[in-house]
Amino acid sequence: MVPLWKDLETIIENSDIVNFIKNIKRPSQVLITSRKGLGEIEERYPLNDFSDKDAINLFRTFSFEKHRKDLVEFSNEEIKIIVNKVKNYPLLIKWGLGKVMLWKTIENAFTEINTGDSEIAKFSFNDIFNLFNENNKIILYTMIIYEENSIPIFEIKHITNLKKNIFEDCIKDLTLCSFISQVFP
Repeated sequence: MVPLWKDLETIIENSDIVNFIKNIKRPSQVLITSRKGLGEIEERYPLNDFSDKDAINLFRTFSFEKHRKDLVEFSNEEIKIIVNKVKNYPLLIKWGLGKVMLWKTIENAFTEINTGDSEIAKFSFNDIFNLFNENNKIILYTMIIYEENSIPIFEIKHITNLKKNIFEDCIKDLTLCSFISQVFP
């Protein structure tokens, strides 16, 4: 069987991806990771932040696979402090460790992730942010007013003055893309 290859990064329209996937011959399966959904054919598997234990294990496993004995030998408490800097998110743990593999200090690698000029921030905002429609952006801009404080959803809705269905769709998009998280009392 010849593998079927398609560079999905170059496809702009969801319909192109959907048609590509629909035309894959069975029993083949496809796993696509994305911050944007594919609608009718998607099966969503949310990847949340890890527990401290799982984050520490990921740190150790990745370090071991990269033959970095110095990192593997860190105590659990030392690793916990490091992975907590990136909220135990698996992608950010691997990203930070990737920087360490390129000889950044562990402190710099895991601290710079939280700055606005880090590569991961640039990826998120240059690639993902540009996919948002104007209504999504209006909601994000509104949230900037509140800085790091939580903002009740009814206040965002009132300030943006978006119709209910449009507002709900935007909140769903922003949540799915991990740009906002809703906290329920």
